[in-house]
Amino acid sequence: MLTGHGGNIHQMSRETGRRPSDFIDMSSNVNPLGPPQGLVDFLKEKMPGISALPEPDSRGAAACFARDAGLDPRRVLAGNGTSLFIHSAPLCLGIRNALIAGPTYSEYEYVCRLHGARVTFAHSRASEGFVPDLDRLADRARGTDAVFVCNPNNPTGALIPGEKIKALCRSLPDTRFVIDESYMAFADGESRHSVAGAGLDNAAVLISISKIFKIPGLRVGFVTAPPGMIRKFKDHLPPWSMNTLAQEAVSRLSETKKEMDAFIARTRLFLNREKETFRQRMEGIRGLALFPAAASFMLIQLPPGEKSGDVCHRLAADGILIRDCANFSGLGPGFVRVSFKDEAANLELARRLRDILTKGA
Repeated sequence: MLTGHGGNIHQMSRETGRRPSDFIDMSSNVNPLGPPQGLVDFLKEKMPGISALPEPDSRGAAACFARDAGLDPRRVLAGNGTSLFIHSAPLCLGIRNALIAGPTYSEYEYVCRLHGARVTFAHSRASEGFVPDLDRLADRARGTDAVFVCNPNNPTGALIPGEKIKALCRSLPDTRFVIDESYMAFADGESRHSVAGAGLDNAAVLISISKIFKIPGLRVGFVTAPPGMIRKFKDHLPPWSMNTLAQEAVSRLSETKKEMDAFIARTRLFLNREKETFRQRMEGIRGLALFPAAASFMLIQLPPGEKSGDVCHRLAADGILIRDCANFSGLGPGFVRVSFKDEAANLELARRLRDILTKGA
C-alpha cells in the first residue's frame, strides 16, 4: 500500500507532537464547505444501526445513486470508496499491459505492478499546461490492455472535455479504459464532461461522493460500467463492501437531492473565487507557475532552485500542510499541490508561501 498520499495529518501529529487540530490540512482534496448541513446529525441518529451487518451488496445505495444520476442500475456498483475499484481493476479487467495518462495519482501504477502488469506512461507536459494530447495518448494505447485516465486529473487539475473522452474510448474498442471521475463534481459543466452515463462498452467510470461532501472517512464510491464488467467487479469484491453509515449517508443525500445540488453549486462558486484570489495573491513571483484547475486543488511549479520537500517542511512548521508532488511520476521535486479551504486558511497559505518564495524566511 502506498503511504505518499495527502491528508496524513495523523502522521504529522505523531512526528511533531502537535495535535491534529493544530494543523491546517491543505494537502487533502475535500470540500471546504462540507459536510452538508444536517448530515452529521442524521448519521448520529443512525448509529444504533452499526450493531447489525450492512446490506451485503449495497444494492440500495447503488440504486439511489443510479436513480439520482440517471443511470441504468444494472451498470452501477457501490463500494468502499473508489480506491476499492482501483485496487480490484487489474484482476477484474485482466490487465497485463497498462498505459497511464500522467502525471497522475500514483495508486494506478502501484496496483497494476502489484498484480504483475507492465506499466507505461503517457505524460502531459508543463509547457502545454498539462493538458493531455489525446492523439498521442491514443497512439501509445494501441496494443495495451487498459488505459487509466483521471478526469479532472489529480494533481494537475486538467479537465478533458467529455466528448473527447468518449471519442477516445470509441476509437479503441478493444482497449479497456478506467476513467476516474472522483473530482468531477467540483468541475463546472459536470453534466457535459462526465462520461458515466455515456453507455461506453469498454470503460469503467469511477465516481466518488466522499470528496464533494467531505465524508472521506465514510469511504463512499461507485463504478459505472457495462453489465459484464460489473459482474466481474462483483465477483472480486468482499461481502459488505460498504459500511452501514456509508449506506445511510447515500440514502440521506438522495432524499435531499435538491439541497445537495444547491450545495454543490455553492461549492463551485466558492472555489472558483478562491482559486482566482489565490492566483492574484501569488502574482509577480519570478519563476512560479500556477496551472489551471477544474477541481478543488491547484498544482504549483516552484521557482528554479526551490525544492518541494523544503517548502512543505517550512509550511508544516507553521502548521500548514500541502502536498509534496515529488513522488508523482512526471513531476518531481519542483511541484506542490494545494487544496483550498476557507478564506482565512487560503489567505494564510498565500501569505506564508509568498514569504518563503520571495524572502527565504
